[in-house]
Order: sequence, then C-alpha cells, then structure tokens
Amino acid sequence: MRTGLAAACVLAMLFNTPALGGDAPSERTFALEGDLSALYASGDFVIWNPKAPGAGAAMMSAASTAPRSPEETLDVVAKAPLRADGTFRVEGAVDGPRRVYFYVLNALGHEGQRFAPVKGNAFILEPGDLRLVMRRRGRFHIEGGKYNDAVYNSWSRSPAYLEAVAEYERLLPAVEGESEAQKRSRIDRYQEVFRRTLDLETEGRKRIATTHPEPLVRRLVIESTWLGGPWMLDALRGLAALTPNDAWVRERLAGAEESAAKRA
Repeated sequence: MRTGLAAACVLAMLFNTPALGGDAPSERTFALEGDLSALYASGDFVIWNPKAPGAGAAMMSAASTAPRSPEETLDVVAKAPLRADGTFRVEGAVDGPRRVYFYVLNALGHEGQRFAPVKGNAFILEPGDLRLVMRRRGRFHIEGGKYNDAVYNSWSRSPAYLEAVAEYERLLPAVEGESEAQKRSRIDRYQEVFRRTLDLETEGRKRIATTHPEPLVRRLVIESTWLGGPWMLDALRGLAALTPNDAWVRERLAGAEESAAKRA
C-alpha cells in the first residue's frame, strides 16, 4: 500500500509540474523597457486596453461621481513611473499578442511644463522582451517583437516611409525670413508629402492584411488600422476564408459588406 501511495504521489507531481516547453511561464510574460528622457522629466508610463464599444458609456452612467483622474477611465494593463534618467521598465502577464495603447500620465517636461497624454500610441503587446524607442512625441516604434515587426515595423521602418516622414518634419516648421510665396510653396509641399506618408501606410497595411501567411497577423493589422478603404473588405474576406469559425471576423465582415452595399 505504501509503495502504491508513493507511486501515486510521484505521478501527481509529474502531472502538476509546469512543462519546460511552450507552456513555460516566461512565454506568458512581457518586459517593456524604454527611454523617454528626450521628452519627459517625470511621469507615469501606462499600458491600457481599448474598451469594447459602449463600455465607456456604461461605466460613466454607472458612476455616481466624475472620475478623479484619467487613469480611472482606463483598463490598465501595467504601469511604471519614469526613473530620474527618463527610462522605465514595465512587465506583466500576457496571454498572447494583442493591440494595446500607452499614455504618459502626469508628464512634466524638463522646463516644468505639463504634457497631456498623446492619443493613438498603439502597439502589439506580446510575450518576450520589448524596447520602446521614441525620438519625439507621437513618433516611436517597438523593437524585439515578432508581431510588432509584422504589423507596424514592416512598413513604418521602410526606407520610403522614413524618408517621407523626415521630409514632412523638415517642411513643417516655419522658415525665418521666408516670403509669402515661399511659405505657400512649403505648405503645399508638406501637404503633398503628408499625403504620401498616408499612402505608404495604407499600402503597407493592405499588403500585410491581404497576403501575410499568419491569420493572427492579418487580424491584428485590421484591428489596429485607422486608414480604411476598399481593401479592408478584401482583407476580411481573405481572413474569413482562413478562419471560418472566428466570430469576430464574421461580424466585421458582415459589417463591411453591409457598408459596401450601401455605398454601391
């Protein structure tokens, strides 16, 4: 009896011990490091989930008083204060790649000026070690992630896109001593270059959403895009063929087809 009991205990230990393979805890966690010292002297780096449609209104109607801070209105995933040198490290658990956003709350500049959070700072939160590189407000990219590379960096780090962004930023500020004609010419040119950046972004997202071999990458591109167009319907149809049982894809496809029918 004792021998049988001992054997049962050994088997129980084996079955309840985490495997060293794909289910290891390290593959369900992320660590994001970054340096914001060029922009901020202090602040709180906050990663947050986008809420489902209607969730924000429901929360506000259920609240008896107004929120005391912006953070109370967010579905916070993780947060960390900026260190004295402007760097940060935030880590936590993540089930799989998904789109998230980040804010820098309570942000102060090096001259004591306060900064409001920049909207639209989206990236893919995924397991592993990530690094945020930011050279100016609203301009950043994530290094070290397979899905960030596929969804964002594959087009936003391309030479053509970087060249267009650099020219746009060079043309944006006023030039001391320029004539009215020179100013008009500069404005016309930077508007043209800005449209070029949008075209390059659209082309990049379309290519990934319609041709990438991994369905999850396609879905993440569709979820994260803000530049729609006729290509979106083709992307959803292709993704539905690859993942016919995905309810989210079926719902998005039905909405896109209804909108296309109305336009027609």
